[in-house]
Amino acid sequence: MTVTFFCFTANIINVAGAEAIASGLEFNKGLLILNLKGNAIEAKGAEAFAAALKKNTVLSDLDLQSLNSIDPFVFFPLQTDQRFT
Repeated sequence: MTVTFFCFTANIINVAGAEAIASGLEFNKGLLILNLKGNAIEAKGAEAFAAALKKNTVLSDLDLQSLNSIDPFVFFPLQTDQRFT
């Protein structure tokens, strides 16, 4: 069985947690949807996801909504990826 959807909504995930999850996404072969809305991922965590998604071709939906103190330019790599527009 392959997990295709995972929801971590409002789980107090911080930068270190985001980096660990992003690291796993580099090798992901089955997860299609990842919901991380309402966590404390911050800019550094968002950057880790942007880097991981350069290697990940499977994930089609990543929800990082409601992140605090994020520079909008951090999300530029995600905004230009056709999977997330």
